[in-house]
Amino acid sequence: MAAQSTTGQVIGLISALWSVGLGDETDRLIEVAVANLSGDEGVALADALREAGREDDALRLYATAPEIVARRASDEVASLLTLMRRSGRAGDADRLVNVSASARPTVQGTLDLTRALLAAALDGDAKTVLDIAATQLGDDDVVELAGVLRDADRQEAAFLLYDRTAGRREVTQTIGLVDALREAGRPVDSNRLLVSAGMRSAAEIVTLAARLADTDRDRDCERLLAAAAIGPAAGVASLIAALRDGARADQAERVIEIVVARQPASDTAAVTTSLRGLGRAMDAALLDRLFMTTM
Repeated sequence: MAAQSTTGQVIGLISALWSVGLGDETDRLIEVAVANLSGDEGVALADALREAGREDDALRLYATAPEIVARRASDEVASLLTLMRRSGRAGDADRLVNVSASARPTVQGTLDLTRALLAAALDGDAKTVLDIAATQLGDDDVVELAGVLRDADRQEAAFLLYDRTAGRREVTQTIGLVDALREAGRPVDSNRLLVSAGMRSAAEIVTLAARLADTDRDRDCERLLAAAAIGPAAGVASLIAALRDGARADQAERVIEIVVARQPASDTAAVTTSLRGLGRAMDAALLDRLFMTTM
């Protein structure tokens, strides 16, 4: 009760000063309030300032207590994020969306916040929420949330959740997510997930390719290697070398074939140079030889 009374007195004084044109005194009082009010009191003051039309001052106060603002309804969080971004307070908005997502470690909480952000055209913030959800939710919860997003006609958000989850899991767990997408009737998205996996490190790609090949998933392995083979030259060369070192000569040679078939001549030459730089003269020669047959 005392805290509410103090906040009310501060609000009343600020309103009085502002109403008679004492802007400098109002600003100084707000600075004192920021330093001395508790988080809940500061947010209450921010609400009053916002209602009074002092939006910039309100946003400054909201930014001092993101963990309190994050407890509000998802629609209200989205509204404040919109104001922050419109006012050029990107850093404050980033902190608020991160705290808000972390404060909702459940399927329903993540869903509500994601829906509110997408409805407010805050797609970047929605992606951040799904990225955080990928670290907080277990695999079963990820599948459930993705299903609810699809049912709400948020197909791309559902795929993004899978993609972020795969990127934060041990690479072979991608297979389970690929299967979940296919079981949900999303074969195209399952293939996109394999393409995304082709952008991971050479060591991870080798591990996943080996698991796919050893479980007779040749088409999935081909899709993975095809995606990896059209990456940056240094990465492709490192992959070829890692496949050789992992006793996967057939896969190394398949990557070389894909490079020749799909990469522009300049990029193919860059892969050859990178292979020579890694001391892989035989693979560089094979790449040159195959390339010459296409001329």
